[in-house]
Amino acid sequence: MDDMVLKKEKLSEWSNELSGYKLIAPSKEDDVVIFKETANLNMASLDYANSVKPPKEVFFPQTQELFRFEKTPEVKVSEGKKQTEKVLLFGVRPCDARSLLILDKLFYWDSEDPFYRQARDNTVIVGLACTSPHHNCYCTSVGGKPYSNEGLDVLMTDLGDRFFVEVITKKGEEVIRRPNELFLTATSEDKTLRDEIWEKAESEITKHVDVEGVHDKLGELFDSQYWEKKAQTCVGCGICSFLCPTCHCFDITDEDCGTCGRRIRTWDTCMIPEYTVHASGYNPRPGKKNRLKNRVFHKFRYFPDRFDVIACVGCGRCISKCPVGIDIVETLKEVKEQEEVKD
Repeated sequence: MDDMVLKKEKLSEWSNELSGYKLIAPSKEDDVVIFKETANLNMASLDYANSVKPPKEVFFPQTQELFRFEKTPEVKVSEGKKQTEKVLLFGVRPCDARSLLILDKLFYWDSEDPFYRQARDNTVIVGLACTSPHHNCYCTSVGGKPYSNEGLDVLMTDLGDRFFVEVITKKGEEVIRRPNELFLTATSEDKTLRDEIWEKAESEITKHVDVEGVHDKLGELFDSQYWEKKAQTCVGCGICSFLCPTCHCFDITDEDCGTCGRRIRTWDTCMIPEYTVHASGYNPRPGKKNRLKNRVFHKFRYFPDRFDVIACVGCGRCISKCPVGIDIVETLKEVKEQEEVKD
């Protein structure tokens, strides 16, 4: 399909043509951007660097009912609700789209997660290229670009009064072709302007780290004193994990209501001490140094060992929201500089 442009004033008309889809887009509430359902895409807040919470919640909800059981008078078990409706997820940044490809490797691994799979299959992802990256973004250090189309069905670039539209997958073609009279063929001037915007955006990313060799260096530093020193300022709040688009740790609990109950899955984090406590009471990661070290190892050694990809897309959320200013980019630079000194 040829590249196209969509005038911003036509967003409302396009939304009306998407009546078969649930629309989810970035919304600003009290200066905080989150993804939520909207009646019309012209209501989306698109002047943002990135949302506070990643849109992974559409596929991996913060709280999700897996099944419920009740006595009526016989025991009846029913599966939790899956995403059956079609969803158009609009305004996703390229880093967050890439994060879903990383999550796919986990949720499609040895036992495929049916809830995640159905949500992925029923969702069309329309990305929005970064034109003004946040100062903590470092996507180019981990294989991304502010205009990457990885994991997207459609990529849009803001040209001012219009969007440059690139269709990437068949799912993307479906949502563009249905109201095709709204989309105009892109001109050479449109493409030139898009390229200039892309080049400018990439040049504005100033936070960089060379991750080459980090994997092997971490293997040398498992028992290093460095982790004790690095963890001194960490407060163990877990915000770096909860806001990370690739973190996927969860807990499963059963809730009882007398004659009924349900099993739920909720986000969890390896940054809190309770996460690894055994039934015996033993905790293999008793201190902050153990937990902070594990997070870095998981992103840059354990996940690459298993799935051949770094579990980080450089969105910068963990840097921006850390209450004590721990910077993963600086941590990786320090790791590469460390000598193998053990406790």
